[in-house]
Amino acid sequence: MGGKTVFTAGILAWIAMLAISIAIGALTSSLYLDSPAMWKPMGMLWFVGIVLLNLMVGLIYAVVYTVVGRPLVGSPLAKGLLYGSLIWFIGPLPGLMMTHLTMAVSPELVITWLFTNLINALVAGVIVAYVFDFLGGRKEAVEVKKGGRKRGK
Repeated sequence: MGGKTVFTAGILAWIAMLAISIAIGALTSSLYLDSPAMWKPMGMLWFVGIVLLNLMVGLIYAVVYTVVGRPLVGSPLAKGLLYGSLIWFIGPLPGLMMTHLTMAVSPELVITWLFTNLINALVAGVIVAYVFDFLGGRKEAVEVKKGGRKRGK
């Protein structure tokens, strides 16, 4: 799969995950007030860090999809939801379980993070799957039309 497809999928996943995180963060900001000494100042440098982290995660999700997601069968929606679920079960779920067990973070906040990460992973998975289906499928259709064969067929 071409770099253009990976980059496009990663950028679109990044935008969606950042928007979801900001929206849910704004709705649940009162949960952070329970333990203000625990948190670093959330100024401009913090926000830039969050933006860059989400960009990195979106691009990683797209790169990993080339290996893990593409062999999945079904519609782009089904493949994306399964891929997003796998991402969540492997990454955020165990990490946040460890956070809950080892840190003095309120259970409500951990549940909020679990929910936010689940929504982010599912939405990113679906976006990546649709981009790969649309851009990758179009490329394969052109190759077949020119007399070429799809790989693996």
